Order: sequence, then structure tokens, then C-alpha cells
Amino acid sequence: MTRRSIRLIAGVPLLFSLVGFGCGTVERRILITSEPQGARVFLNDTDVGVTPTEVDFTWFGVYDIRLNLPGHEPVVTKREAKAPLHEQPIIDLVALAMPTHKSTIIEWHFTLEPASTDVDALLDRARELRERTTNETPASEDASAPSPSESRIVKQPERNAADAPR
Repeated sequence: MTRRSIRLIAGVPLLFSLVGFGCGTVERRILITSEPQGARVFLNDTDVGVTPTEVDFTWFGVYDIRLNLPGHEPVVTKREAKAPLHEQPIIDLVALAMPTHKSTIIEWHFTLEPASTDVDALLDRARELRERTTNETPASEDASAPSPSESRIVKQPERNAADAPR
């Protein structure tokens, strides 16, 4: 081996150790607030606390969120945690090599509506939801639907052991 190749081989670990000491750090947090405060927060069906709350996260993407507060309508929705520029593929490798601290804080705010005590409004919402999900009207409201006594049931003949194929 030549002196030059020995120096090159010895320099590679030194270069990696210097880069390792200069690596940056990344902090990722989601801040969830609500009006009024004090709502119980579930992020992907995991209880993460009461608003206002901050939670660490690892992956960018879509999260299921549920907020519950007594006396208010629950909020059930999805929100997307989008990656900033310094977290994009390829760029993130360069950003992590710099000896700095990068912080990504995603803020989500929710407004909770007071719970309705109007029974008629609740029934109207239930009918609307049923229509949206089934696109049908129930048999009790549909005059053209046959009643159970009018339905045709075809009974299959019973087989004996002697009738079975051999």
C-alpha cells in the first residue's frame, strides 16, 4: 500500500466522526388547542391529554382527531401534518448534517359547538345521516315496500339420506 492510500483510509473514520459530532437534531410536535379549552383529545385513538396540549410525533401524514368536552358536540375529523421544506427527502439529509436544532411545530385549532338539547333537531340529523349513508328510506316510511307477511319465501324441499347421490 502506498502512503497516500493509508492516509486516505485513516482519514475516512476521522471525517465520519467529525460529521457525527456536527449532526443536527430535529424536534417534531403537534400543538392542539380548542375554544373552549379543556376538551379531551384523542390522536389516532390514543388519549394525548386536554387542550391546550402538545404531543411529539414521528411521521408526517394524516391523523384522526377526536375532541370531547361535556356540554359540547364532539369533534371527529382528520388533519394532515405536512412536512416543511427542511423535512423533504434529500433536503433532510443535508439539514441533519448541519450542527443546528430544527423544530417543527404543527398547530391545529378546533372550535367546539354547544350541545343541542332539541330532540326534534337530533331526530332530523339522524334521518339526514341515515339518508346519506344508505340512500334508502326505511320500510316503515316507504309505502311501496312489501310487509314481512307479503314477502315471498321459497322453501327448499328437504332431502332424505336415501335421496343423497352415491
